[in-house]
Amino acid sequence: MMHACANTCRIKLKQHDVSRTIKLWSKVIVCVTTLAFIALYIVPAGSQQNFSLKKLPISRKESMNSLGLGNNPESRPLSSVLVRTSGTRSGQQAVKRTPYTRRNNMGPCLAKFGNVTIFIGFLKNGWEGKKYRVAQSSIQCYLKGVNYQLITVNLRKDVRTREICRKYKKYLFKRHCIAAEYLKDTDWMLVLDADTGVVNPNHCIEEWIDDRVDVILYERFFNSEISAGSFMVRNSEFGRDFLIKWADREFTLHEGWNGLDNGVLHLHVLDTLIPDAIQERKNCHDIWFNATSYETYLAVVSCVRQALGASRLWPGKLRFYSKAHGWVRDGFLTSNKWHDGDFMIHLWKGNNLTKDGRGPPFTEMPDLKSCGNGRNGWHWNETKHVDVEEIKADLARYEKTKGQMYPSFGKQVFFLTMPVIGQCYPDCERLT
Repeated sequence: MMHACANTCRIKLKQHDVSRTIKLWSKVIVCVTTLAFIALYIVPAGSQQNFSLKKLPISRKESMNSLGLGNNPESRPLSSVLVRTSGTRSGQQAVKRTPYTRRNNMGPCLAKFGNVTIFIGFLKNGWEGKKYRVAQSSIQCYLKGVNYQLITVNLRKDVRTREICRKYKKYLFKRHCIAAEYLKDTDWMLVLDADTGVVNPNHCIEEWIDDRVDVILYERFFNSEISAGSFMVRNSEFGRDFLIKWADREFTLHEGWNGLDNGVLHLHVLDTLIPDAIQERKNCHDIWFNATSYETYLAVVSCVRQALGASRLWPGKLRFYSKAHGWVRDGFLTSNKWHDGDFMIHLWKGNNLTKDGRGPPFTEMPDLKSCGNGRNGWHWNETKHVDVEEIKADLARYEKTKGQMYPSFGKQVFFLTMPVIGQCYPDCERLT
């Protein structure tokens, strides 16, 4: 085909034959366009990448399926007319996550990613103190059946980090400094709030470890924040540095509604992942600095999320899980109902169980003397253990309602309401 097009393009046009000239020029244009298309998409010589051609979608249903949005389970995303079917670009291998089989029937959690440590910081009397006995009893029961290490640290009195983390005055930021120090003793660390408990012990932490990244976060359901309460970090230079720089943002707090470590986490993620987005970062920083209420603070969350786009994975750096897809979620979203895919629940505050069904879904506190042998020691309220479709329906209703009630400050389209190049021109891409 290429030879035929080239031969046609080389035909000498006769000036006296206008009709023929027009026809030949039409062929020339078609040939040039075809050659340009092939040159643009053809695999370079020496490459090991293979492509196949797919027809463009011809209906809305086919279009939705091609984007992976249809009901056809066999559908695959179609990013363009050309789809790579095999091979990789010269010398570059596709980044794939190491698979980890979901825990079955309370079996062992294989240490595929090395040692895993759970880190919990507290202020007063440890997990046996006020507010957290139910949540922490469930953690203790769970740990009897797995091979993870638990570190509980008094954030005010920890001897090991007293000098290293002395400069941090707010305990939420000091926690990140202390966690960075203890991270040196393990391979992966799961940091938990003290009010987070295990609802379903038939899971391993490794099910949520993504070894393509060093920091793993998750999105809270009710306000779309990237949560600061629980996260996973790999013992790497990037992981430790991420925690220290997060802690250092204590010294950037303003007097308004700053969101403390959760507020600056959004800016920290933004600055870490897209440092070259000069104007977008400035916009989000300006919104944060001028936030005076929870409603105006949510504009910061929306600004950062819009700047990051739909991506949730940045290989070698960070990933954050979508709403209700992480290892933990807030219990009130489903009235503390849970299904087999759930692992941990956040916001279990209290030392005792309640009988009104509004608290943790247990009929009795976990029996620590019996824990460690299968499901022994766990006393669930079975009316709270439901199938995934019921949870899905609850979450869908909550998502719709919360979206309608979301403050108008957070519903802005910031690339329309704020500068894109107006303040940084002509240097907006100097870091790209």
